[in-house]
Amino acid sequence: MLEARQPQSRTIGAFLDEICDLYGPATAIVDRDRRYSFDDLKAESVDVARALVAAGIGYGDKVGILMGNRAEWLFVHFAASLIGAVSVRINT
Repeated sequence: MLEARQPQSRTIGAFLDEICDLYGPATAIVDRDRRYSFDDLKAESVDVARALVAAGIGYGDKVGILMGNRAEWLFVHFAASLIGAVSVRINT
């Protein structure tokens, strides 16, 4: 079991770094039959962040997320935060 502690981060991007430093290989997400570690969460989020930047998304831009409950939602949310964009949740 993972030890619970109060995060010290002030941004979502810094929070992602902090939890990866603490829990890296531990399971962060279970999505159907797939498990993602905290390290996987960060790697996937960084990949999506790169794709957002390549698409012209930048600091302060809004990124709409219209998606059901799945791991990819978290990847996009963290990715937007990593580049300083704002994730806008759209309820399905």
